[in-house]
Amino acid sequence: MIDPAIRAAWVASLASQPAAAGLDLDRFANGHAPQLEVLQALRRERRVLLMMARQTGKSWSLAGGHIDRSLWRPGSTNLAFGLTGPAVRNVWWEPVWKPACRRWGGVEGRDYQHVETTLTTRWGNGSRTLCTGTDDVRHIQNVLGGRLDGSLVTVDEMQSQGGDVVRTLLGSILPPMLTGRSTLVLAGTLPEVPGGPWWDEAQKPSWWQRSWGRLSNVHTPEAAQTLEQHLSDNALTVDDPQIQRDWFGNRNAFDPNARAYFYRPEVNGYQPPRPAWLDRIALHGGTAFAADPWPGVTQFSAAIDPGAGDPMGVTILGWGPGTKVQHLFDWVSRRDARLALDVVVSILAAARDHLGGHPARQWQYRYDTNSQNEIQAFSASHGIPSIKAATKVDMPGQIRRMNNELSRGQLQVIVGSNLEQDMLAARLDQSKLGNGQWHWKSQYHPTASECARYALAGYWDTPAPVAPSKPLADPFAEEQRLRKLAEPMAPWQKRNR
Repeated sequence: MIDPAIRAAWVASLASQPAAAGLDLDRFANGHAPQLEVLQALRRERRVLLMMARQTGKSWSLAGGHIDRSLWRPGSTNLAFGLTGPAVRNVWWEPVWKPACRRWGGVEGRDYQHVETTLTTRWGNGSRTLCTGTDDVRHIQNVLGGRLDGSLVTVDEMQSQGGDVVRTLLGSILPPMLTGRSTLVLAGTLPEVPGGPWWDEAQKPSWWQRSWGRLSNVHTPEAAQTLEQHLSDNALTVDDPQIQRDWFGNRNAFDPNARAYFYRPEVNGYQPPRPAWLDRIALHGGTAFAADPWPGVTQFSAAIDPGAGDPMGVTILGWGPGTKVQHLFDWVSRRDARLALDVVVSILAAARDHLGGHPARQWQYRYDTNSQNEIQAFSASHGIPSIKAATKVDMPGQIRRMNNELSRGQLQVIVGSNLEQDMLAARLDQSKLGNGQWHWKSQYHPTASECARYALAGYWDTPAPVAPSKPLADPFAEEQRLRKLAEPMAPWQKRNR
């Protein structure tokens, strides 16, 4: 939460700064009360988050904010980010930004000028508005090279932005460039699952936040009739989770079946104390979570993802006779970390040593690969005799089986961990699923849960212990019974037998 004294000083500094006349916000909103509230907030807030339903006027709110900032702060450099360069041109520059400038920015050629090649608008007072995509981190770094004093920076389509881009943009690139007079806006529609970097940002109290539904947009009076027709055509009710999200902006309307994994925190989550030994492991820029084994946990299964362009990862699970499967450790690197395999194995070995040593009979190791080759290079250096190739051919069956463990509460996951994040955010590409192809959606590629899927093979492949047979009370009793049956009987014995 922003300290009230800091916020008061910020508002006072804005009031003391000379500023030109900006956009007439009341006229621009034209009766759209939520939109007016956002436009007013952009003049006083430093961090604004808009998680909306669809067709709510969000894009026009951002356009109005950019026009206002360019006029209100002469000489400012303002940035409007979308997904990719072509997408920005097709869904923002042509249909939203240029019409908004024609109506509210003055006379083109005198008050402002569009530069089509760079998607830049130059204003007569020295301000600039740059429209670009977050195609990749390198592209962002090329665009952001200077100090953004008094600037408005908006990042739209947050629900589709890649996690690595969001984390790098908000964690390292933008903070040193923004000043006390700058405003950062994150905007997007509600995600389909309560997870991922976009959802995580919305849980932080440092953002000034607003949400509203499509029916609140006074400039789309046909919305109610369109919704009614849509419900009728598709045999849906207004309580459908997707309807609640896309039309009403309900942040609590999620369909658990939209996720790949049937994880429920109240059934599958547990919160262990953070082990002191975790701080003694070199994480090489990644994030890790751990727990000490429960009493009775005697078997361990670990899996690693060597990565490539995706993050690298390690997950360790444990179980024992009569225990549930306990998530004990996970580590996930930065995207495109490209660490040596020896480094990843060293992280696994360090966690293993703290979790109970490495007798060969207790530990199993697997790794993500498209081959069937075992790795036998780490026996002397890390005490790992062999790392088997993970079985990847039955992804549908493994996910279904993993969901069975989740549904009956057999798999327990550390709350807040990389594995829980994947459980909440990983989604299958529905367009490919319809053709029988199981692939993750490109916006979020899980790492810890993939390792857990491979590690669970160790649990599934371990035969259940067989209870020893009970010895007979008298080892000769059966022999005596059979001998007695074989003895000749008198007639009266046969009748009573």
